[in-house]
Amino acid sequence: MVVLELIEELKKYPMNARVLGTGYESGYEDIHEVEFTDVVVFPENPSYEGTYQLPWSESRDNGHDQITAVLLS
Repeated sequence: MVVLELIEELKKYPMNARVLGTGYESGYEDIHEVEFTDVVVFPENPSYEGTYQLPWSESRDNGHDQITAVLLS
């Protein structure tokens, strides 16, 4: 999903509706931060590890793509 798609989706809901994200182990939590940051793409990762990871030096040496994304946390 890109920012434009997210904006269009959010327009369908009340402006005062709470925005939540997945909780640490279970349940849901408030979104506390919106950040524009670099992430590394790992398409081979299992779903429980996530396709996108924060960068570290080894990731660039292993041929993984790096993109900039909006991170909600």
